[in-house]
Amino acid sequence: MPFDEDDDETNNDDIDENAIIKEVDRHFNASCKVEECLVSVLQIGLLCCATSPHERLPTNVVVNKLRAVRDAFILAKSS
Repeated sequence: MPFDEDDDETNNDDIDENAIIKEVDRHFNASCKVEECLVSVLQIGLLCCATSPHERLPTNVVVNKLRAVRDAFILAKSS
């Protein structure tokens, strides 16, 4: 019977390991999404800083882009 007990412990270790891996993956994915949001905000900022006013993004486009980034950020933080 000790052989059966060892199998149970191994199965529990596998389950715990899988849970840890899933948790790490979830945090990694959330971190990547947050990083993508930051990059998007910086890109929008650079587009707003063009030398010529004609090259700059219109204000309504900037607002829409920033709202989309905000929404993505909120989703990333809640997941």
